[in-house]
Amino acid sequence: MAAPLTEPADGRVRVLALSGNIVAEISCTTYPKECFLHNLTEQVAAQLQWPCARLELLLEGRAATEEDFTSGGDRDLQVIRKPLLTTYSRDILFAIRTGRVQFLKERLAAGQDPNSQLAWEALPLHEAVSRQQSDAVELLLAARADTGLLDLEGQTTLNLAVEGGAVELIDQLLAARADINKADKWERSPLNMVASTRDREMLLRLLEAQANVDQPDAKGDTPLHKAVSLCQVAMVEELLRARANVNRTNRRDQTPLDAAIVVAGTHAAQVVRILVRGGGDKDRMNGSGDTPLIAAIRHKSLAPLCALIDCSADLEKTDRDGATPLYAAAWVGFSGALTLLAGAVEVDKVNDCGDTALHAAAWQGHVDAVEQLVVARAIISAPS
Repeated sequence: MAAPLTEPADGRVRVLALSGNIVAEISCTTYPKECFLHNLTEQVAAQLQWPCARLELLLEGRAATEEDFTSGGDRDLQVIRKPLLTTYSRDILFAIRTGRVQFLKERLAAGQDPNSQLAWEALPLHEAVSRQQSDAVELLLAARADTGLLDLEGQTTLNLAVEGGAVELIDQLLAARADINKADKWERSPLNMVASTRDREMLLRLLEAQANVDQPDAKGDTPLHKAVSLCQVAMVEELLRARANVNRTNRRDQTPLDAAIVVAGTHAAQVVRILVRGGGDKDRMNGSGDTPLIAAIRHKSLAPLCALIDCSADLEKTDRDGATPLYAAAWVGFSGALTLLAGAVEVDKVNDCGDTALHAAAWQGHVDAVEQLVVARAIISAPS
């Protein structure tokens, strides 16, 4: 038996170190006293530096009671650690949540299931990843924790690591053969989530691991759509370098170029140029019947509009109603677009209803647009 941890001054109690679930043995001389067991438990807890509520004293293999100490005499008791909660799974969670790596190691060595989950409780591996405890993650993976399970919120372990920006944990999970393309309940893959974070290092790590570069989420948005929507130039370039489909549409029939048109960022024009240079169809008609040029005009997005013109977008291509970009600019009163287009296109071209851009500006009451078109020699007397 090991040497005493402590020897109280009165000599009544000695606590001896053991291993496993039995953490100590007590040899004590007892005498009748109210709450003797309670006081004894508190004394042992203080010596072991363990919460009193987590300890239980056993006498002859059963839980000791106050009645066992109604008469004086010598007693040999064992001290065990009680689970903080009621199950092995929660015992593991307790170890993870409190950072007790050694305790977690002991519980896993004792055969506790690293994949067990109670109602409304977290999975152990998910809990360790979300708390970024790499030591706990390593122990759980060694105990064959399943990297492919979804937690109660529908999250995957890799997505949690991505969300926390934990590159080290991503490496650990990938080394344990976690599915690089496993999606959560919103159908977001790890790469799809990374594209929403601005973390280029993490993006490169997943691309190196052969992540599906075109895997869409529930809305049909690919990682390229996500990177474009955040106006992330470097990430857009990396995804195109990895051969992302630049013309793939989402469920709203938007290509990444369509998404770039409505971005209100300082690098929006640069993103548009990168996409067109990478093969983006600059004249494709979207689900609303608009070309990228007309969509930029309707949203009054001047920087993307200028970029499209620089990339030789068709200035005369009409929408599904036969309206030209100039007509669209007159309709919304977009002075900047009228300035760019009026001297480069036919100002009196009619739509499918026989109306010109001047008709559109007049109907909408855009005085400045009317003046611009008149200066551009639009026919004032043209019939509708």
